[in-house]
Amino acid sequence: MKHPNRLPHYPQEAVHSIPPRPRHDLLLFLHCTVVQALYWLAERWATGVLRAVDFLSRLRPCGGRAGHFPIYREDNSMSTAPAATPPLTDSTRHYRAYDIVAVFFVAFLLLSNIAATKTIGIGPLIFDGGAILFPLTYILGDVLSEVYGFHKARRVIILGFAASLLGSLTFWLVQIAPPAAEYENQEAFAAVLGVVPRFVIASMIGYLAGQLLNSWVLVRIKERWGAQHLWARLLGSTVVGEMADTALFCVIAWAGVMSWGSIANLAIVGYFYKVAVEAILLPVTYAVIRRVKKYEGVEESAA
Repeated sequence: MKHPNRLPHYPQEAVHSIPPRPRHDLLLFLHCTVVQALYWLAERWATGVLRAVDFLSRLRPCGGRAGHFPIYREDNSMSTAPAATPPLTDSTRHYRAYDIVAVFFVAFLLLSNIAATKTIGIGPLIFDGGAILFPLTYILGDVLSEVYGFHKARRVIILGFAASLLGSLTFWLVQIAPPAAEYENQEAFAAVLGVVPRFVIASMIGYLAGQLLNSWVLVRIKERWGAQHLWARLLGSTVVGEMADTALFCVIAWAGVMSWGSIANLAIVGYFYKVAVEAILLPVTYAVIRRVKKYEGVEESAA
């Protein structure tokens, strides 16, 4: 009787007749080994990061209570008296909502750049699709300038510029890459998301000029006439910023492609539409600025 756990015995001739392992099996083995090693490293790295975050979140200062740090006297004895809190300034204050406003600002900018590839005609009015969402970037730009100041607003504006440039580069690389045999929408992709250097340059120049002017004018009005009349700062900065943005983009992007009459129509309609949206949403801007100031603990200014 055969033992159930005993391996069957093959004749010696059958063993020699087994063909050698093909080369692709060896490559498959090496591939699986590398994948498993990378997975193990990634798992260890993620575990280490999570443990570090958990450790730092539970870390407390010496002395057992938050805000009580050891203080050494002249005789080298230690005291756990409360540490003196330095006065908060723009450079030392920790803003809790700054990154949230910055993320939405950059997101609205990227979505507007994609939507701007289509022009919309309603009767005699012509405007691009970016006009639907782009005015919201000026509202968030006003929030950044009013609450956090020109320097922090300029930082977000430059980050938005870098993100737009990265998005344009990514779309261009995807556009010129050879499509797969099963992919049938190469022409549609190039028509919608294809990068035209002229439009990229027009968008970047208009964006930088408009946003920086919007932020600078708002802060300058506040420095010269005080914190009162917020509505004047918001509308005045938008009038200047949108004028520079719309004029530069329309002239650089459409000169030689459209007639000057159509370009003027596009610029005038787009400009007044964006300013009107800013004016209509002025109560929303007021509420957002007031809420963010309260959340950040910034002194409320008179409207």
